Amino acid sequence: YYVGTKRGSGTGIDGTIADKTAGVEAEIVDVYDLTGVCLRKQVRRADAVKGLKKGIYVVGGKKVIVAGN
Repeated sequence: YYVGTKRGSGTGIDGTIADKTAGVEAEIVDVYDLTGVCLRKQVRRADAVKGLKKGIYVVGGKKVIVAGN
């Protein structure tokens, strides 16, 4: 892809941006319900909401909606 009015005047990409999701599934997190009760401690993010009922949970400090299992 070329941007510019004169051939050869384009700029290059100086670096790369790391994929922010790389390794996120392996991150160890705690799972809380909305009342603050800890439901699971030190579980992998990929397994954090498996088997939970429909609802809203806090996983590793972020709200997660479980739509159905």
